[in-house]
Amino acid sequence: MKNTVKRIISVVTMISCLTCSITCSGAMKVEEELAQDRSEAIYQNAEAFLNGVVEQGSIEKTVYLYDLSEEIVAVYYTLQPYGYIIVDGEDGHVIEYSSNCEPLSDLKEHYYYMGPLEIYKKVSGGYQNVISGDVIEISDLAPVDQLYISDTDNTVNDIIDYSMPYVNTASSPAYIGAPIKPFITSEKPYKYCVITAISNALQWLKDYKGKDVYAGNISSINGLCSYLHNNEYVCGACGLTWEQAAYDFEYGGVLYLGLCTYLQRSDVGNIQVGIGESSANNVKKQIGNQRPVLITIPTELVSTQKGVHAVFIYGYQETANTTYYIVNDSYGNNGVYVCCDEVPVYSKGIMYLW
Repeated sequence: MKNTVKRIISVVTMISCLTCSITCSGAMKVEEELAQDRSEAIYQNAEAFLNGVVEQGSIEKTVYLYDLSEEIVAVYYTLQPYGYIIVDGEDGHVIEYSSNCEPLSDLKEHYYYMGPLEIYKKVSGGYQNVISGDVIEISDLAPVDQLYISDTDNTVNDIIDYSMPYVNTASSPAYIGAPIKPFITSEKPYKYCVITAISNALQWLKDYKGKDVYAGNISSINGLCSYLHNNEYVCGACGLTWEQAAYDFEYGGVLYLGLCTYLQRSDVGNIQVGIGESSANNVKKQIGNQRPVLITIPTELVSTQKGVHAVFIYGYQETANTTYYIVNDSYGNNGVYVCCDEVPVYSKGIMYLW
C-alpha cells in the first residue's frame, strides 16, 4: 500500500448509531458497496496476476482488510491449492502473494492491514500481528503527519497510477537461491525481524558461497543469531536501520558494536557489507551481482522507531506494471512476493553482503 492517507477508500460512512460490531451490518454495507463499484475489477487483477505472472493458483475465498478508520484498504483472497494474494482496494494492483503460506487461519475475524506482511487484529490495548503475535499498543500509533516519506527525489510511490482491470504479463523471475532452511523461532531475541533477516542472509553466504560466517563455537544458524544478539553485535529490536545495524551506533541508551565488527573477527571469513538506496533498480543490481539483499518495509500508521519489518530479498520478477521482490518474510516463509511500490526509496535503505 502506498501512503495510507492517499489510499483510503471512501466507500461508505459507517453507521455509528448501530450497536452491533463491525462484523455485522456496518461491515456488510461497506462490503456491498465495494462489491458494486470495484470488486469485479480487483478480482480480475488478482486473476491476471495468478495467470500471467506466477502461473499457478485459483481464487477461493475473500476477506476484506481494513484501515484503522474501519474502511476497506485491501482484499485478501485464499488460493487453491494453497496460498494467498492481497490486492489493493483502490487501484487494484497486487500487493503481496505467496503459494507457501496462509497468514489468516480464521477467515471470520476482522483484520487490519498496515502494509506488506503486516496483518493485525484488535486486542485489548492495541493491535496484534496475526503471525508473530507482537502487539502494537495504541500509544505506538503514529500521527498522520509522521507517516513514512521517501528521503530521495524518487517519488514513484506517490504517483503510481494503475488502470483497472489490467492484463499482467511478466518476465521469468531472477533468483540467487532461496534460504535452504529458513530460520524463525518464537523465542526472544530471535523473533525480532532484523536479527532474523541478518542471520538468514549470513547463513545464505555459508550455504551458497561457502563463507565462514560462524565465529567461535557456533555450529548452527540458531547459535549464530543468539551470538549476534547476546554479544551486542546487532541490535535485536525492530526499528533498526541497516546503517545502524552495520556500523557503530548508540540505540536506546545501549551501545551496539555493529555487524561489521563481528565480520572483522579473525575467526570469521572475508565478508563485506554494503549499504545502498532501496530502489528497485539497485535491488535488481545487487541480485544480479549474486548478493543477498536485506530491506525494511515500514508498517503504516506506526511510529518509525517500532514500525518496520525486515525481510531478505533473494529474487525478483518484473511485470508489465512493476517489479515484485521475492523474499523470505522473516516469519519462516520463502517465496513471498512483495510489490516494490510498497517500499519507500531511502538513500540508505538496503544492506547487501558478499
